Amino acid sequence: MPNDANVHYRGGMAYHYVTLGDDVVTVPTFNLSMFIDVAHTGGQKAMTQAYQFVVLETPLTFDLVEVVTLACKHARDPDGALICETMKSFWCDIASSMHRMSGDTDGLDASNMARVRYEDLFDDISPFCMWKLFRVSRCIAAARRHMHLMATNVRHSHKGEAWKDASRRVEVRFENIDKHSAGRYSPYAYDTFFVQVFQGCPASCYRPSQKKQPVLT
Repeated sequence: MPNDANVHYRGGMAYHYVTLGDDVVTVPTFNLSMFIDVAHTGGQKAMTQAYQFVVLETPLTFDLVEVVTLACKHARDPDGALICETMKSFWCDIASSMHRMSGDTDGLDASNMARVRYEDLFDDISPFCMWKLFRVSRCIAAARRHMHLMATNVRHSHKGEAWKDASRRVEVRFENIDKHSAGRYSPYAYDTFFVQVFQGCPASCYRPSQKKQPVLT
């Protein structure tokens, strides 16, 4: 593990440590941060839309997927079982919202369009798989597609352009996220590349034993 990352269990709690210089440092279990970036369509009369990204980071030694699974297991008493079902519904709502926002309909049909099942979050081949759906690259791509659909709809509705033609004339860029690729790469191709990179990784890629960890947004 990098920086001698390790875990010690005491009193039913897990403490995550890393070495920084000559010091051993306790790593916070969660580090929650937020940033806002503005998407625009370019040109003199560009459409703009601000998107807020919430990033949840965990230590390499912390298996977030396993924690979610354990936290949502049925308890023996009725109150505990109700809490577990509520937590499951929260995760399903988040996944449903993420998938709808992007306008991506791959894998959707009449039987599963209304709701993501909790089991789908841990299914390697499901489009709602947690370690695929909540990757940073996937969230950025979803936000860009959302803005693209909005801008296309405006051109189609107000300028009378055919939907296909309107879509071809729209290119959405983020002011900060796309700084490194501006003028060199298509932002859509860039998104597609990194989404495919992480979608090709099985669940085991993100387990502590493999030194990788999912980052949720």
